[in-house]
Amino acid sequence: MILSKNIEDYFKGYYSIEIENYLTEDFVNAAEMQYLQSLLGIDSYFELKSDLTNGVPQSDKWKNFVNGVIYEIDNKQINYKGIIDMLQGFIYYEIYKLNNTSPTGVGQGRLSPENSELASYIQNEYEYFERYNKSVELSKEAQLFLSENQKSYDITATNITEVVGTYTVTCDMTNILINSRVLFDKYYTVKTVTGTNFTFEAETGKTFDLNFTFKLYNNLSFKKFNILQQIDY
Repeated sequence: MILSKNIEDYFKGYYSIEIENYLTEDFVNAAEMQYLQSLLGIDSYFELKSDLTNGVPQSDKWKNFVNGVIYEIDNKQINYKGIIDMLQGFIYYEIYKLNNTSPTGVGQGRLSPENSELASYIQNEYEYFERYNKSVELSKEAQLFLSENQKSYDITATNITEVVGTYTVTCDMTNILINSRVLFDKYYTVKTVTGTNFTFEAETGKTFDLNFTFKLYNNLSFKKFNILQQIDY
């Protein structure tokens, strides 16, 4: 995904724990998937994933979401800083959860007050919680950005043709990407794109109006991340 493509650059200097044993590409990808799906919902997550090349977003809309942008709400400029710092903090917390476990009869068990006889602070537990909570605040900024930029676009195609259930739509392709959701008689998922058209699949023999709609970010379904309180063992 994003951070896993250049792990050493994203995790150096700021962090005070030995992390190289944990920061494999698989570990980072799994953590990113967990948090980004919660932030975006499934449809937009897969659209973002398909837009990445070596961890770098290619379209302007996902560049803005990942890297940040200045936008306006009610004539007030908002300096949205993107998701990199947020993802770092959440992955940092996933490392904390790996460290804060103990052996049980059925494998690794996470330490909690209920089994506090085995519990102990790791040296920088406070920093884990601090970084996680900062990421929660950053996630709210990301959700605000998505909400305020969730524009619906009404488009008129110049042509729609069908070949055995695959429909090709010729139109203005600004912001339409693979996995975008387009609304004709119902929502369909974009399968392929070129500079002048996109395709989607539907039952054969349908006739579509040339007018259709799509939203800049698909089917957003935000999950609230809760602030964590420091646990006293």
